[in-house]
Amino acid sequence: MKLNNQEIRNCIYGGSFNYLLKELDQFPPWRRLNKMRPGSTYRFTKQEIMLRFFSFLDNRHHYEGHLAKFLNDYMHEHQDAPESWIEEKRQLFLKTVGPISEGIFDSKPPPKLSITVLEALLVGVGANISAVYDFSATELRRRYRLLTGHAEFSEGALREGLSKKLRVIERLNTAISIFSA
Repeated sequence: MKLNNQEIRNCIYGGSFNYLLKELDQFPPWRRLNKMRPGSTYRFTKQEIMLRFFSFLDNRHHYEGHLAKFLNDYMHEHQDAPESWIEEKRQLFLKTVGPISEGIFDSKPPPKLSITVLEALLVGVGANISAVYDFSATELRRRYRLLTGHAEFSEGALREGLSKKLRVIERLNTAISIFSA
């Protein structure tokens, strides 16, 4: 069986950051958000979504349109990150996924979410985490509807060219704007 990109990263970039991704993959709200069955690893595809979240949240302005290289570079840079950085990322992820799972989806598995929408939702909420904690569940759901109803997330817009630089940056900036205070 041919390995996917995240399975390869798991082999090459073992270290504190990779361990964090594995740990966070067990977080119950995350598993519920992704409709993950107990004990299943999904060939690291869900961990790649986490990696995309962290990478785009921290470095989206440096994205050049080559997703695999962008993610590889981020994983390499933080392979043996210090515990303080790891703890900061752990808390950010937990604080980001909580309002999405509990506030937007009422602690139930959501309807099918594309990776593109989930990625933007994570970045939009994560970039505005302080403001998001002041939003009611009703407000979070309203903003989620704004996100999914936006032209950047239309079926036509999500059909092709998803990883092109301008498309990615505009989608993420739209999400960040929608979830800002």
